[in-house]
Amino acid sequence: ERTFRKLGELERTAELVAAYQGGEDAALEELFARYYDRVQRIVRIRMGQRLRSRMDSIDIVQNTFGAAMGGLKTFEMREPGSLIHWLAQIAENQLRGASDYLGAQKRDSRREVAMTRVRSSMASGEFTFDPESKVPSPIEELSRLERQELLDECVAELSPDYREVILLRDFAGASWEYITE
Repeated sequence: ERTFRKLGELERTAELVAAYQGGEDAALEELFARYYDRVQRIVRIRMGQRLRSRMDSIDIVQNTFGAAMGGLKTFEMREPGSLIHWLAQIAENQLRGASDYLGAQKRDSRREVAMTRVRSSMASGEFTFDPESKVPSPIEELSRLERQELLDECVAELSPDYREVILLRDFAGASWEYITE
């Protein structure tokens, strides 16, 4: 069943790419929404501790999708995982650029001055929780995010070759044949 669902997702991705290239701008929003979480995880894993301590992964993800918009009109789907591979390459370039930028001498972290943390509070509002809902509770969502972050940190600690295999297979959906090439 999972294989059939995955094939349906890949077909839908190809349809969305073709629709966007045909002038349907609304297809872009759905396409990026489908890949946002995967790209964010790839960025967090590849980001590295030094860069992660100086910037948020969401900035890199947004820059990745911004850069992708420019090339998507001419993008060619050659195989099922082509889009995520392409997005991962753009993310890697964005990470490299951010690292170079932050590593420039005038932005050297040794010259930084610590700032006090400012905590903001949200306006109080009414919170309702329906235990019958299929939506995860805040605790369940937090737990999921913590497990995901722990897994991402573990994958980030792997050697580059092992990390790349996991990223290609589990996050990009590449076939074993593609990975072994």
